Amino acid sequence: MKMKVVITVLLLSISAINVKSQDNKTVISNYLFTDFIQGQVKLKSGISQSTKLDYNSFTEEMVFEKNGTKLALTNLETIDTVIIEDRKFVPVGKVFYEILENSSMPLFIHYTCSATPKGRPSGYGGTSETGSISSASMIYDQSGRNYDMNFSEEYNVYPHSEYLFRKDNNYYRISDVNSLIKQFPERKAAIKEFVKIHKTSLKKSEDIKQLLIFCNK
Repeated sequence: MKMKVVITVLLLSISAINVKSQDNKTVISNYLFTDFIQGQVKLKSGISQSTKLDYNSFTEEMVFEKNGTKLALTNLETIDTVIIEDRKFVPVGKVFYEILENSSMPLFIHYTCSATPKGRPSGYGGTSETGSISSASMIYDQSGRNYDMNFSEEYNVYPHSEYLFRKDNNYYRISDVNSLIKQFPERKAAIKEFVKIHKTSLKKSEDIKQLLIFCNK
């Protein structure tokens, strides 16, 4: 399988990851859940379909099982919500965001991951790794994406996530306090004071929820 080396700088924070046990070793998967779980795909037309689902954070697609085959959901513009274990995901463009807080200023989390081919033996008992693979086209061959691929066998998987909020129908990434202040410039001093007093961590969803509530007052 031919692969190109792609080096991508990801300004994302590590968050919830899918950890599996395999031969008594900790394995990090490119799938969000530990297995495909019966869920619901709710369409904007009002129709709801039940099927086994999981989120592939590498291809950034919602994948379902059909007759033993894994396929990605298409026609995302017709989908309203995907529900897995009471967790809700909505399509945004070509990817899915999980809804963390559905309020007047909703909070979302976007899961992604990168992968590095596992190191091969390199002199003196060490191992070497090639560059990070961050694009699905660099992994899958031209015949189609292989959703059955077990990344953990051939790759070291590095999960990432980013928080976003929606304001006036636009999505804004929360990378630091300044990214919030940019959207609420009139509350600059108040936001900084709030973060200082409450020791707000932008890596904790609950802290971000409270900060957004304060910003939206």
